[in-house]
Amino acid sequence: MITAISFSYSDDSMNYRGLKLMNHFLNFDNLIKIDLPICNVNGPVGQTPKKLDDLDEKIKNSNKIIFAIPEYSGHYSVGFKNFMDWLVVKSNYNADLGQDYCITDKSIYVITFTPSKKGAGDRHFDMTKELIEKLGGKVKKMYVKNDCWDNLTPNNYQFVEKESKEILRTTMKNEVNGWIDKFNEWDKKWKN
Repeated sequence: MITAISFSYSDDSMNYRGLKLMNHFLNFDNLIKIDLPICNVNGPVGQTPKKLDDLDEKIKNSNKIIFAIPEYSGHYSVGFKNFMDWLVVKSNYNADLGQDYCITDKSIYVITFTPSKKGAGDRHFDMTKELIEKLGGKVKKMYVKNDCWDNLTPNNYQFVEKESKEILRTTMKNEVNGWIDKFNEWDKKWKN
């Protein structure tokens, strides 16, 4: 099960449109445009909006997650940071970071769609990866798609084909390895 989330609040989001093209190859189980209220909680109450609870459940049920995160002034977008803050609130400000979040132990791919030329769009990658991993996510790969005003156009599936097929291949490989691992665990029980 694959969940893809665009972390842009923009009505004409480049990152959401990029995910829509990727969906041609990946057939997402959930394609989500972030729509959470700003996190304004400062106590360990664990109370979160229903929209977050629904998103949390979808991510928990996913094997793989794709985060489309716009770069704003060399940093990740407010939508992404807001989502991560809500996850911390949901855990009652759990001091054991990296445990019990919906992204914990999940394979995560990060992609940024940007109108800028090659060499831009990835300045947030180090801090994005660090934050995801702090909450237990496993960043598998990070991509930047440049020149989107020229290339991110309706039905131009070729623009996202390479990344989509790479993600799909790792999904299929992980599913096969998962079956092999499960068989080996099962078989080992019989040999003891």
